[in-house]
Amino acid sequence: MRIIEQTMIDTISNMLGVIDGSSTLKDCPVEPELLLDSNGTEGELQDLFLEIVEENDSNG
Repeated sequence: MRIIEQTMIDTISNMLGVIDGSSTLKDCPVEPELLLDSNGTEGELQDLFLEIVEENDSNG
């Protein structure tokens, strides 16, 4: 079960990294960028997600 959970965490983290611009897609000429109220997220989505995962691991 732990392997499946870690795979899900890694997948979500990578997806959020692509959305917020902290990760790139291989051989993709387009760089997606998410704007919240006209402001860039600058990698915050992935960081916040990993913070939450870390907090849940330490509490759980």
